[in-house]
Formats: sequence, C-alpha cells, structure tokens
Amino acid sequence: MLERDSMGYLVYKPCDGSTPEINLESAGILTIQWQLEETKSRIKRFTQINTNNFLIKCSGTVENGKLMSVKPNISFQIRLVDKTRDLYLWTYIADYGRRINIKDTTKWVMTPTKYIGNFRKVDNPCSTEKISEKIFLPVEFR
Repeated sequence: MLERDSMGYLVYKPCDGSTPEINLESAGILTIQWQLEETKSRIKRFTQINTNNFLIKCSGTVENGKLMSVKPNISFQIRLVDKTRDLYLWTYIADYGRRINIKDTTKWVMTPTKYIGNFRKVDNPCSTEKISEKIFLPVEFR
C-alpha cells in the first residue's frame, strides 16, 4: 500500500503493525495484511475485465488451509490507474449479505512489491508516543 502526501506517493511504515499489503498465494488463497492483523480468503474467481481492470471474488475466511466462515463475501476491483508509476487502485468490498445489509468498502493505492524502491519510504519509530509523522491525502482515484 502507498500513501500520498503533498510531495507524492510513499511507503509508510507505522510504528505499530505493518504496511498493509495483499498477497496472491499459489494455493488459491488471498492474504490481506492489515496494519495489525492478517485475513486469508479462498479465491473463488479471478477475472480480467480488460487490459487495465480485474476482479477477484473470494469466499469466506481460511485458517490453516480450511474454510472457517463463508461470510463476508469479499471482492476486489483492481484498476491500473497510472502505468508509468505502476499504481493500481484496489477497492476492497466486504458484503455481509442481505440479512445484515452491511457493505464495507476500502480503497488502497498499491504497487507491486518489486517497485516499492521507486517510492520514498517513511518509518515511524514512535520512540516516545504513537504519532503520525505525516498528514496523508485521501485516495485521489475513483
């Protein structure tokens, strides 16, 4: 995941937890590393819509290789938004179904791991207290 400030995009390492990332594993598992925890889901379908757009649908959560829960239904809409800088907009959608009628949507600007060296890096050492060193701008892509 990349953050954006007034100077552009950067990789931000928070003082507690880690920089969010998404990994597609060879066993058909998608791992979301949130700042403080990890979620694994089984990939149900990976579709290339066109050259720059993809859709991943997942079914439930997985622990130790076993499907533990079928809710929420998780999907990702992925769009290449800047080919020059290798920026992708990942839209995370968690649908808890009609009974609960809740949809959680989160947008992340991401780049493949092999390109993170192309961006500034900021560590937050939190030597005395947990504070953000930067004010980040919202995701600019829709």
